[in-house]
Amino acid sequence: ALPDEEVPLAPWAVARVLPTSEARKTKRRSLSKTRATGEEPKQLVQWAEHLHQELQDLTQERDGLVGQLADAQAATKKVQMELESLRWRSAQFERVLCGDPVPMDAIGENGDLRSQLKAYEAEVEELRAERGRLQTCHARSQQIVQQLHKEREELRAQHRQILEEHEHSKAN
Repeated sequence: ALPDEEVPLAPWAVARVLPTSEARKTKRRSLSKTRATGEEPKQLVQWAEHLHQELQDLTQERDGLVGQLADAQAATKKVQMELESLRWRSAQFERVLCGDPVPMDAIGENGDLRSQLKAYEAEVEELRAERGRLQTCHARSQQIVQQLHKEREELRAQHRQILEEHEHSKAN
């Protein structure tokens, strides 16, 4: 592929920049020039290579953006969890400041329960991932079983055919 500066623009690409009448004139001149010099196939190949390179670049950029989006979503979830925790702590402090006593053992118990809940959440996520892997494995196993059943039926049919041929040859 040629560098960006050396890649000739397609006639239709020029039309985007120029006013309509100028674009038509330029397109006609460009098309007649390339047809007259016999360079049209070369230009088409160059344009195709350039477009292919652009597609690869855009695909890589998209993949990078998808990764960044996943990272941003994970960070957002983490920040939301931290925000919820801070809101809860703020509400607890406001209760204490307003004279509504909160027993310290209740705060500790809530913390313990939150820790336990987080541990359960991690375990549930792990079990979900394992379930997904098992479902994939099960689907593959089902395909193999179906293929084996098909092969068994084919072998049975071949066996019957051989037996019939054998009996027929005995009769003759």
